[in-house]
Amino acid sequence: YLAEFQVAIGPQTFCNSLRERVDFQNMYRTNSSINALVDLFTSPPLNLSLWQPHLGTRTPEALAMKHLFTIAVLSVFALACGGKGGGGGGNTTSLESVPLALSGGFEDSTEELQKSIETLDPVLEWDSSRVRKVLHTFAFGSTVSESKIEEWGAMEASEAIAQMISFNAINPAFLEEGERNRYKTGTLTGLSMLWERQDDRYGISSWNGAAEVWIRASMDAHLNPVRQRMGLLETNDHMAVHLDSEVEGRQVFRYYDEIMETLASGAEYHEVLSVAALSAAVATQYNHRDNRFVDGRFKGNEDFAREYHQLFFGILGVDDPERHEKVSIVNTARALTDIQVEWVRDFGLPDTPTFGMEAHYPGDLEILGNNVSGGNAFDKIVHLSEEAIAHPESQQNLPVLLVSKLADPALGGERADRAREAWKDLPNKSVLALMRSYAASDAFFSPDRFRPWSVLERELIIANRLTLTQEERDRRRMVTGWELMQLDNAPFRPVHEVFGSLRGDEALESSHVFAKAWKDSTRGVWSFTHSRDEEARWNKDWSVEAPLDASGRYIVEAVGAWLWDRFIADGGKHYGAFERAQVMALLASGRDYGLFFDEDHPEAIYTAEDLGGSAHQLRLRDLSVSLLALDSTDPNVRRRANERVGLAIAFIVMTPYMFAQEG
Repeated sequence: YLAEFQVAIGPQTFCNSLRERVDFQNMYRTNSSINALVDLFTSPPLNLSLWQPHLGTRTPEALAMKHLFTIAVLSVFALACGGKGGGGGGNTTSLESVPLALSGGFEDSTEELQKSIETLDPVLEWDSSRVRKVLHTFAFGSTVSESKIEEWGAMEASEAIAQMISFNAINPAFLEEGERNRYKTGTLTGLSMLWERQDDRYGISSWNGAAEVWIRASMDAHLNPVRQRMGLLETNDHMAVHLDSEVEGRQVFRYYDEIMETLASGAEYHEVLSVAALSAAVATQYNHRDNRFVDGRFKGNEDFAREYHQLFFGILGVDDPERHEKVSIVNTARALTDIQVEWVRDFGLPDTPTFGMEAHYPGDLEILGNNVSGGNAFDKIVHLSEEAIAHPESQQNLPVLLVSKLADPALGGERADRAREAWKDLPNKSVLALMRSYAASDAFFSPDRFRPWSVLERELIIANRLTLTQEERDRRRMVTGWELMQLDNAPFRPVHEVFGSLRGDEALESSHVFAKAWKDSTRGVWSFTHSRDEEARWNKDWSVEAPLDASGRYIVEAVGAWLWDRFIADGGKHYGAFERAQVMALLASGRDYGLFFDEDHPEAIYTAEDLGGSAHQLRLRDLSVSLLALDSTDPNVRRRANERVGLAIAFIVMTPYMFAQEG
């Protein structure tokens, strides 16, 4: 595992990284008593679910063996790297823990689990347009090729969904046959270490590094966009942390990676929520790292104790609010005592906590009507999470929370009941199984479902569908963290703090957001028509994706309808007379329909009745059969044809249908 990482980043970088991170003198510098040794050997593994198959138990003895084995392995690798060069004197050693640099390719079959779900009926109609709809919602549109979309459209819906929706960092199903993935790492931490060598804005310690790495990963054809979509939901909406609080970038990197690795491993969902609840990022965000139980008195806050129940599990205590507040919340705060995330000079806050015993509440605690036991905060929260996910309110609210944040913000009534029953039916509370069943169901494709896009979602869908090659994506920054910040929708800086990011309905109602989109499609149209980069020797070539007719030609009528579905993903439902006229005019002539039809009166307004008249129908017929010279032997003609495609796209994405999705 470590050897593969060494190959991925280079032996010298690997050795330097180890020297910086392996420091046994300082690793537990705050421990000064015999209890500290107990704490060392009973603190949690980085990812409980990943170690579970190998340990077979969660006893202190087994966890101690895990720690000793990790230290031994890292020591061997560190010694193999040799001593650190440079002038004499002692070295200042980083206290940053070893990052989750590589991501396993976990087996993610959920077919047997999904058989237990009876309330999400399979969708009956399935084709490439519906594939696009799934990809828009679960993968920011993705960069996947048209041939792959057609392939999925020809499969059974459940089979295609199983290929598309995975939480692994790298999903080979998104690659073309025979295409080799260019990454050996797919975690944000590992990507940061690779990309920082090109640009320091991707660094773990960079002010906005986590957001910049996440944005780039969401637009990289060799990484799994579904993982980034789910990661955004979990870390920015469901269990949000905020880089503008005291939370540090390195903590956010680890928070994201541990949540997603645990999800990808197939762990039950309460284990995922335990990993988040016990993270350094959350302890820093809510400041319960200061919670102590000393001399029989609790000192600290109840902020996260309350949000653990409400935000993480959807438990509000509606049956007995007073008892919930005065017993469950109070005792959860005590369960969270002695989680240490202490500031280190010249370093900052560590990305993993230490779970102490000296200042931890020593006995059992009544929470949610159950006795919660454990020797430290880790033990108690792991125990509590198993109880919380089985709580009736959690069973009622958690599946609705997940589905509504991802796909159906107005989820209610019968559709909400079906999601709840599906969750209850799952013997293993698997989010992957729920999402696969939901995406392949008639509930997702219900005409009652309406999903406004947030700014971030809309811009990523456009960028992923607009760029055609990895060279273009690497060269162009279609979506930037700075721009998203100006629009209140930057990753890891949720505008509603711990309650989540800018919602789609808020973006839909914002004149500021609309003005930015309008500017992009008009004065900023160059970003759509950009067709070459001489320095990088890169040229736009829509011929590789656009549909050909039976004679091998690019016909304006067919190309226009295909472009509409590529970006709007509605199967042409809203590709009406006005939209069709404008798109075809831009493709055929590079001018909008008003200018094309009457140069002397380019701003004339035409009604549907006008467009149905003989004069307009004749011109529209001419446009529809026009050829688009994407395959011309003349490079200048070919370039102009590609730029006309860009003009048509700029119009399409400014229509109302690019601001939301219907079921």
